[in-house]
This record gives sequence, C-alpha cells and structure tokens, in this order.
Amino acid sequence: MKSSALSRGLLMTILSICIASAATAREIKLAPKVLSESEVQQWRDRVGVYDPGKNYNIVIDGHGTGLIPPTEAEWQHLQHAVVQIELPAAYTMPEAHDNSATKWFPPVGSQGSEGSCAAWALVYYVKTFQEAFEHDWDLSACTWENNAPSQSYWNKIFSPDFTYHQLNGGQDGGSSFIDNMHLLNDIGCSTWNTMPYDPNDSVTWPDESAWREAPIYRSLTHGKIMLVNTDQGISELKYLLTQHNLAVIRVDAEKYTNLTSSLKLHMRFILLRQKWKRTLNL
Repeated sequence: MKSSALSRGLLMTILSICIASAATAREIKLAPKVLSESEVQQWRDRVGVYDPGKNYNIVIDGHGTGLIPPTEAEWQHLQHAVVQIELPAAYTMPEAHDNSATKWFPPVGSQGSEGSCAAWALVYYVKTFQEAFEHDWDLSACTWENNAPSQSYWNKIFSPDFTYHQLNGGQDGGSSFIDNMHLLNDIGCSTWNTMPYDPNDSVTWPDESAWREAPIYRSLTHGKIMLVNTDQGISELKYLLTQHNLAVIRVDAEKYTNLTSSLKLHMRFILLRQKWKRTLNL
C-alpha cells in the first residue's frame, strides 16, 4: 500500500498530533524522533506561533474554528517531543479500516460558531472514543439531534466545553491541542451529562458535579506528536489507527473551499474518517 505523492504531501501539511492509546488498547511501541532545526522551522512556518493578541476563532460560513498554534516555548520543546511507531515485523495491513464505523465512535456533531475545534477533536471525538472502547460502551445507536447527541447517551459522551472554558482565557478565542491534552491528563473531563455543550456560552466554568466527575476520566498519558511526511510515516499512522486509536489533524478551513473535489475525496477517506483503500493507491 504505497502512498501517492499527493496523499503524502497532504498529510505532511495538516497532520501533526495524535493521541496515545487508551489504557486497555494494544500496546504501541514508540521511539523518540529528534527533529533537525530545519525540520522544526518548516513545521513552524506552516503552523505558526501563538500571538496572545489574536482571536483565533475565525467564523467561516457560520462555523467556528479556533485552533491556537504552539507558543515559542512550546516549539522549543516540540523538537524533542516527536515520536515514531515501531511496526511489528509480521504485521499485515488490512485493506481498509474505519474507526468511525465501530460502536465506540460518537455521532458526527457540530461545534457551531464557538472556537472550540481543538476541544471538539480531542474531547468529543477522541476522549469519547477512548472511554467507550475501554468500557465497551455501545454508541452505535446514538445520533446527533437538536444540536446534541441523543440524551440517553449524555453520560457516555464527553463535553468539549469542560476543557474549552478553562483554556480560552475568558473569551471565545480558541484553544490549542497541547493545552487540551494537558488538561485531560492533569484534571480529566466531564461528560455531556454534567456539562452540556452550549455554543453560545464560552466562559461559564464547570459546576461541582462536573468537577467531581472529571477525575474519574483522567487520561493515562499526555498525547503524542508525530509528523507524517514519508511512506514509512503513513504506514505508522495506518498501524496506529488499526489499533483502536484516533489521529487528530489540523485543516485550514479558509482554504477548504479552494480544494479540488479529488483532494476533498482524499481528505474524507484518509483523514476525517481514518479510512483507506488500496483502490485509492494510498
């Protein structure tokens, strides 16, 4: 399953962070990968550096964005924080794999106009998937209705507002992958049941019930960072996904409307649904 140059370039541009597996997931062997200064600079030029005076929630067609890039200090740390995955010698890659088709994946929802995209990726999707996998919660009948998941599943769906309201500095200006991952590890997270998501409220802090629930679901580790810019890197990403893990990506929403239908198809199958097929030459 050799990746095409098109797919490799797309992934190199927008994939930067993945999350470590849940406690009960199959062990993934990680090895450190120290980046050169030129590699860090390329990555830094593409992603940017946090500007404390900037509001990162650019609303596009009524939809919020909000991903904050790393700070200068964080960029210095990231040079030594990247990992690569050691693939098993006898592993055979399946023809296709789709984590969104499993019973642990929540229904696709919407952040509305709030700048909570990083919290949605890491809390609503990844955290919910991890906990559902670990506890074997069946979310397959859960649907997105009336701007929320089915109410009977609220105690199994995690709320992006729990982390976002603590990280946005008191305004709807966005949050970062790194801060969300640290908070999930240090404090944990509450479910939609104790802190329902409200796109019109970006500042109210969690109440007592949410604070009491959050430590029960503290993440085992912080997230891991990987760059995917080679065929080997794409193979490592595919392996990660087949082991009941999700990858978190960044996409420039301002440029999405300029993509060709072919590129959008690649993004849909490779990235948004964590799926691939040999017929796409990936």
